[in-house]
Amino acid sequence: MHDLRNTVIQALLYPALILVMGVVLLTFFMVNLVPNLMSLFEKTEQKMPLATRALIGTSSFFSHYWWLLLLAGIGAAVAFRMAIRTPTGRVWWDKTSYELPLFGPVLKSRFLAQFCQTLGNLVGNGLPLLTGLTLMEKATSNAWLRGRLTTVSGIVAEGGSLSRAMRKAGGFPELFQDLVSVGEQTGDLATALEKAAARYEKEMRLRIQRITALVGPVVLIAIAAILGLMIYSIITSIFQAISGLRVRG
Repeated sequence: MHDLRNTVIQALLYPALILVMGVVLLTFFMVNLVPNLMSLFEKTEQKMPLATRALIGTSSFFSHYWWLLLLAGIGAAVAFRMAIRTPTGRVWWDKTSYELPLFGPVLKSRFLAQFCQTLGNLVGNGLPLLTGLTLMEKATSNAWLRGRLTTVSGIVAEGGSLSRAMRKAGGFPELFQDLVSVGEQTGDLATALEKAAARYEKEMRLRIQRITALVGPVVLIAIAAILGLMIYSIITSIFQAISGLRVRG
């Protein structure tokens, strides 16, 4: 998992660099070029194009109210941190993170891979299933998943099978439940869990590769589109201002 984390970080370095450079260029345009453009139009006394007015309005807003945006951002971050420290907020956030469009499936595959690998090793070494589930429950940092494991442990303690307990607890994929059920029917749950761990780890790596391959182009296209619109607006406005000066001349 440590090698996987390093791979993800290295893959995201290039998109992060593009994003930082894009923000720097946007800031430069807003702080230096746009105010000069406004002064130019004031001299020509011409009506500015809609795109230019929107650009100047945005620049003026950020120039005058940047501190308000900063305070709002800090306040939102503090409020969010305080909310997820409460038991209810923690469960809500941990569940929501597993339902995110891109990263949710990765987190779910990562948990299932670790869960299957650890529980498979424990059961394979002769540890009772219920004891292994209790240890996994205590080791799980995700509050929502920990609640699912608590329910699973309770059902198993009452004599239910692991696959049946997972089906009742919810939160576990149907395919995973089927893999566990096959292991129970063949009498080799440990081997079934180890195979499931390999499957979900492979799935997790494939998902991460797709995400890292997608992030770079998306960030580049978004930054290029924003900068392109700004440059087009500035150049169009300059030519219009020059035309106005010639007419007046």
